[in-house]
Amino acid sequence: MKTIATLLLVWCYFTHTVIHCSEIKYFQSINCTHFTFTNKRNQSESILYYRPTIERSIIGTSEVFNTTENTITEPEPEPEPLENVLLTISNDRIVGIFNTVAGGNTNPASMDGNDAGSYYPKESPEHAIDNNVWTKYNNQGNGPQSLSSPTKGVGTGFIVTPQYGLSIVTSFQFATGNDRPQRDPLTITLEGTNVTSDDQSIGKNWKLIYMGETGLKIDPGRSSFGKRQTLNNTMAAKSYRLIVTSQRLPEHSVQYSEAHLYGNVIRTDIVREYIVMNVQYDIANAVLFNSQKPTSVLEIDAINYMSTQQKMTKSRTIATTITNTWSFSYALKVGAKITMTAGIPSAAQTSVEISVEHTFETQYGQSISNEETFTSELELIAPPRSKVRATLGLLDGEADIKFTSTLTTIYEDGSQLVQQGASGLFRSVSVHKMIATYYEPTPIDIESNIG
Repeated sequence: MKTIATLLLVWCYFTHTVIHCSEIKYFQSINCTHFTFTNKRNQSESILYYRPTIERSIIGTSEVFNTTENTITEPEPEPEPLENVLLTISNDRIVGIFNTVAGGNTNPASMDGNDAGSYYPKESPEHAIDNNVWTKYNNQGNGPQSLSSPTKGVGTGFIVTPQYGLSIVTSFQFATGNDRPQRDPLTITLEGTNVTSDDQSIGKNWKLIYMGETGLKIDPGRSSFGKRQTLNNTMAAKSYRLIVTSQRLPEHSVQYSEAHLYGNVIRTDIVREYIVMNVQYDIANAVLFNSQKPTSVLEIDAINYMSTQQKMTKSRTIATTITNTWSFSYALKVGAKITMTAGIPSAAQTSVEISVEHTFETQYGQSISNEETFTSELELIAPPRSKVRATLGLLDGEADIKFTSTLTTIYEDGSQLVQQGASGLFRSVSVHKMIATYYEPTPIDIESNIG
C-alpha cells in the first residue's frame, strides 16, 4: 500500500530582494537607500524597489526570524516483491466496453443483452476475471443480438483496475467460453493508463502496451485456457483497457470465460527518484499575504552636539531568510531524491516575477532555508544639540501560487510512472517590506555630556 505523505519540497534561491527605502518625510526630508548585495553563491542579485510606509507605533525588541526545519523519518522495512502474480482478481473494478479502438474514446457497454454493446446480467464483464472457466463474459458487440457477422465483437472488451495498484503487465492468458468456438477472440489490443476512472473515457489518456494474438489461434477446447502470451513491457499502469480486434468466425457476439493479466506489482514505497519538469505557475491567481507585524526591529540613534543642524547617515546590515516550498497533491515517499527544473517565483507586495529556470536536487521531507544579507542606509537630520531616533522594521510576506507539472516517479526496479499535469502549491515566505519609523528629536545636555 502506498504510504501517504505530504510533500514539502523546499529549495531556496534568492532572485530578488524585496526591500528598498525611498524618500520619507517626517519633520524633514529623509532618504533611505538600499544597496545591491551578493548572495552565498557569489552572484549579484537584482533589486525590486518599494516605498515603505511610515508608522509611529514600532517600539520593542527584535524578534528572531526562525529557520524552518523538518525531520526525515526512518524508512519502513521493505516488503517482499510481488512478481509474476495474477493481477486481475474477483472484486477488481471492471467495466464492459464496445465500439472502441486503441487510442480512441471509450464507449461503455450496458447490461441489456439484446442491443448493441450490451451483455446479459449472468454474462457480465466481472466473469472475465472471476477465475472460473464455467462462467463467461459475452458482449453483443456492434449490433443487436439477432445480427451475425465476422466482426460482430470487434471493439468490445473491458477496462479493469487491479486492487494491487500500480503494476507492469508481463503476460496474459485467455480461456474460452463453454460453447460456440466462433465467438473466441483471436487478436486484441491492451493499453494502460494512470488516470482516474473519470478520465478513462478519453482516448489520449491510454498508452498502447500490446497488439497481437490472444493465444487462442489453436482452439484448446471449451472452457479451457489457451497459450499464455508474454509481453515486452516496462510501462507501469493502474488501469488496463483490453479491446478485441478479431474473432474466429461470424457470430452474434464475442465471449470468453477468463482474461487473466499477470505481472509485477510496483512497490510504491521504494522510490529511487522523482523528476519534476514543465512547471507552470498560475501567477494570475497568486495569493499574497503581507504581515503587518515586524519580525525584526532595529534601532538607530543620531546625536548632534553641534549648534547647527546636521545631516547624518547611519548604516545597518540586515540578515533575512527566504524559504520556498513546493507541496504536491500526490502522495510521495519520504527521503526520496527529487530533481526539479523550474523557475523560482519572487513575490512582492502586489506582483510576482519568475526567475530563469534552474535544475536543483533535494530530498522529500528536507527543508532548506537560505539567509541573505543587505545593507540599508538612513539619512537622519538632527536639529542642534538634539538626539534623533529611528527604527527599521522588517515585515514578512507569504505567497501561495498553484502550479502544474510533469511528475515522473522512478522506482527501484527502474520502472517509471509519468503523471502529466501533476498539481501542487508553491509557497514562499520572505521579507516583503521595510518600515522606517522616526521619532521626535529630544534635546541633549551638552554640559553633562562634556563633563
